[in-house]
Amino acid sequence: MSTDGDPLPLNSGDSNPLLDTLAPMPLAPDTADPARASEVDSVGVHPNPVSLSGSSISSPASPASSPSDPRVNGGLRRRKIRRRVSSSSSSSVASSSSNRASPTPSSSTSSAEAFADADEDEDRGSIDHQDPPNPRRRLAIEDALNLPVMKKPSHALKARPLRSLMEREMFAKSALFRDQFIGSSSLVERFELSYELSGHMGCVNALDFNETGTRLASGSDDLDVFIWDWERRRPAFSFNSGHRANVFQSKFLLFAGDTHVVTASRDGQVRLAELSATGTCNQTRKLAQHRGPSHKLTLLPSQPHTLLSGGEDGAVIHIDVREPKPGRKLLVQKKNEKMVPIYSIDSNKAQDEIFCTSGRDQYIRLFDRRKPSSALKEFCPHHLNGDSSMKTNVTCAVFSRDGSEVIGSYNDEDIYLFETEHSNRADFVKRYQGHRNSATVKGVKFYGNNDEYVISGSDCGHIFIWSKEQESIVHVIVDADEKGVVNVLEPHPHLPVLATSGLDDEIKIWLPTSKNLVTQETIAKIVIKNLREREDSNTVHEVDGEMLMEIWRQIQRNRAARVRNESFIGKGTLKVPQMTTRMMRMKGREREFNAQLLKSTQDAFHR
Repeated sequence: MSTDGDPLPLNSGDSNPLLDTLAPMPLAPDTADPARASEVDSVGVHPNPVSLSGSSISSPASPASSPSDPRVNGGLRRRKIRRRVSSSSSSSVASSSSNRASPTPSSSTSSAEAFADADEDEDRGSIDHQDPPNPRRRLAIEDALNLPVMKKPSHALKARPLRSLMEREMFAKSALFRDQFIGSSSLVERFELSYELSGHMGCVNALDFNETGTRLASGSDDLDVFIWDWERRRPAFSFNSGHRANVFQSKFLLFAGDTHVVTASRDGQVRLAELSATGTCNQTRKLAQHRGPSHKLTLLPSQPHTLLSGGEDGAVIHIDVREPKPGRKLLVQKKNEKMVPIYSIDSNKAQDEIFCTSGRDQYIRLFDRRKPSSALKEFCPHHLNGDSSMKTNVTCAVFSRDGSEVIGSYNDEDIYLFETEHSNRADFVKRYQGHRNSATVKGVKFYGNNDEYVISGSDCGHIFIWSKEQESIVHVIVDADEKGVVNVLEPHPHLPVLATSGLDDEIKIWLPTSKNLVTQETIAKIVIKNLREREDSNTVHEVDGEMLMEIWRQIQRNRAARVRNESFIGKGTLKVPQMTTRMMRMKGREREFNAQLLKSTQDAFHR
């Protein structure tokens, strides 16, 4: 035994705190014998020996160990651990011999395939909890952990509760106290589902907190807008939006005590709802009309009565709710004299003359609304610039709080961050990987009072949270949507609270209360699964994702309407003439949808 430095007291009668700390860990095998090392490694023991002050501790199964060795008789707890590891080691001898007889997976087998094969083995019940783990699954996990996104430096922004609390009380630094805690990874890593808000009868496409964070507005495929008292887990009131198709956006205007809500819809209308203090909607009126669906609105902090809307007709409309004709076309986004549909629009909070758009091409464009004739700058990752083989769209782009950065989520690609001060056509500076954005028009947001994180939903039904600076995955909120896709994320303006929605009819509220952290192994499995699905989708002909979403929404609307009609007839509250009128209205909407579907299909194949 080598003795570098002072040896630790390992007498049987003495209690060694360092060894007690290591007691729950399986002891490492003697690496002098490769066969023994591989056998013990098959049950999950690390092959490297544990060294205490230069002393190598041998495995209990090693011939070098004996019952009289003081390292073995160092306490009752260590003897129990030793017996458990010894039994595991002995049982692994037979299993390892059978493993040697079976063919080893080739190095050309991908991690995704290994995961798939291991999942099939588990479904057949061939893996028991006492057996060694499937070698292909272990290989896949190791490969996944070696992916670039999994090897990013970890985010270590930890809160200091006592120091921050003292500074808040002694120096009135309440804002600093709040910022440190909301941006602390100790809280971000613990987001879990707290409760759901139920009331909508369709997919929830829009969420927006008011300035104080006391109310939450939501818009849905059921054409209703709900104003939620989210802390009490109930709606304050709801009203019909006046739209004829899916509500894509609902926002509180920045004046008059949250009594005005603007909405945008698939029907292309931008509407204003005027609310009363008693919790009712006085009226809704049309502010502007796009010649195609309007997905997003953005408010102008310096002018609380104004907003901008973007639509799939490529137009940006400037709206002032005080004017008799509030809508004024600001620009039409074009590329090579061809109109580019807009999916997203966002204003710079620090300088709201500047706004950005994204849509059905690979560019994020910055405009000045004082000189909107041409874009100030265009940003696109260089590997996507000019590549005609990749029909990449930017489903959402948003500014940071200070306007120095803009992030964009690319469909079936990654999320990229650009510096707005960089020159025109400059490449990205940060890249966030691991999620999947293919099926829907998916949002992306900064999170934290200092924009410490980037958050996005995914087609796998999970929510990804990355460190903005390190690009590493800080947390994955697992199973955030039962039907599989998370589209909308809305952080609370002042608290560590997150509201999300997707294909489910419910809104989910997430709080940092979980006692269990998601392991890196779980994150690696999710990442490799998304990577496999992305690779598979590139090998087949894909139908337009927007068209698939419209088919899904139509099925959901018809199902919800049938349920409502059956319940009304059962209660005797719906007469036959009313039923006939409602069914005729549904038939008319179905014919209109079929015509739109046919046109979308033709456009998709022509592209």
